[in-house]
Amino acid sequence: MSGVLGVFLTGKGDQELEDMAEPLSYRGSKLIQQKGADFALGTLIWGKESGYDGPPLVLEGYCRDKMTGKLLDKKELDKRYWEQGPLMLHGVEGEFILALYNGPDDFLLARDRMGVKSLYYARTDNSFYFAPEFKALLGQEGEIDEFPPGHYYHPREGLTRYFKWPDQHAGPPIGELDNEIKRLRLLLEEEVRLMTSTGSRWGLYLSGGLDSSVVAFLAAEIYEEPVDVFTVGVRGSEDIEFAREVAERIGARHHVYTYDLEEMLEVVPRVIYHLESFDSAFVRSSIPNYLAAQMARQHEMQVMLTGEGSDEIFAGYEYLKDIDSPRKINNELHKLVRKMHGTGLERVNRMNAAFGMECRLPFLGQRLVERAMNYPLEWKLKGRAEGVDKWILRECFAGDLEEVAWREKQQFDQGSGSSGLLENHANRIISDEEYEREKEEAEVAIRSKEELMYYRIFLEYFPPEVAPLVGRWVSTG
Repeated sequence: MSGVLGVFLTGKGDQELEDMAEPLSYRGSKLIQQKGADFALGTLIWGKESGYDGPPLVLEGYCRDKMTGKLLDKKELDKRYWEQGPLMLHGVEGEFILALYNGPDDFLLARDRMGVKSLYYARTDNSFYFAPEFKALLGQEGEIDEFPPGHYYHPREGLTRYFKWPDQHAGPPIGELDNEIKRLRLLLEEEVRLMTSTGSRWGLYLSGGLDSSVVAFLAAEIYEEPVDVFTVGVRGSEDIEFAREVAERIGARHHVYTYDLEEMLEVVPRVIYHLESFDSAFVRSSIPNYLAAQMARQHEMQVMLTGEGSDEIFAGYEYLKDIDSPRKINNELHKLVRKMHGTGLERVNRMNAAFGMECRLPFLGQRLVERAMNYPLEWKLKGRAEGVDKWILRECFAGDLEEVAWREKQQFDQGSGSSGLLENHANRIISDEEYEREKEEAEVAIRSKEELMYYRIFLEYFPPEVAPLVGRWVSTG
């Protein structure tokens, strides 16, 4: 299952639901509907139905009990809602979109705390629509907006926040360094185990960097059978070489795909359509994600794990070293975590959904994030300006992954070898005069010829008025 969508408070919801599902057919070949006189809920799936026959409820992703980590099925979620109403969300974590219907004045729509799952909505006085991508809402009434993470909507309460990030130093108490290194490893291992125990066929993206290598290493430790890992890059790229060393070390089945500029240009329109973005950094970095997801799907994967999120919680970005005070760096890290639903999470979510798959992120387990955000800065950024980023994570796995433990951080498109190829191509095909003229005419800021090249393609699929919905990669300080 790779998508949920719905219509509330309208007498023609079933037809509207089918219209909304049509542009999302790559998320699932079959639309399973639950509908009544004034609502319709839909689930896009590949393969068999789940067998749920309870009250109207749809779930994308997974929910688990915040205290025990136990996975919660639809029956249990419905039971909790009947007992607690929207308050039940305080005891639930995971990566999910949840919607249920009990009546015109009692329905619920909720998005997970981190915003791992994408969600948009539009409403009028007489209707409420929601879908995982804004393209599904373009034909409906009402202004389209992003549904914020950590919120729910209920007709008697409106849009309501159920989760707020704790202030700095308000998280769990932190122990001595040696104990915290051990705890970090245990928390990551627990997340990997939970995310691979749902019965779906799963694999791992292995870029050859620290974060994906840690996830792959832990998965290989947990399971006796060799795990499937997937790597893409331009022929001879650093990622492929480092990933090969890690795959050999952990005994994985290593699947590798190489590409060139011609193939990158060929898939760019499809990437932009699925990503719903023209941001140059996102589009460029999404191309390797798209090609890796395509390869994983060809090997019949349903769920993929990735190392996304580590840079935000462990200070992995190079520009952080240029900020002149620990307080400002910590503020920046908190902003990065709060805003990543519109940046890196959107990228991994959409590129996997393009092939009907789900992507899970062990580094963004709630307990791990809240604990890591409370670590002293010197455990993350050792030595500051000339120091080592993600130091505690590197130290934690230095004995297991010596090939990559101290490898310098690179963006996915840099390590895969694709960085610069598209920028150079755009600079060749777009004149200075075209760039200046079209930049002035655009509805949003266009910051380079490469971005203009993507924006032109974006406008082939989407009206200019939705351009402000696009997440942009900028430092938040």
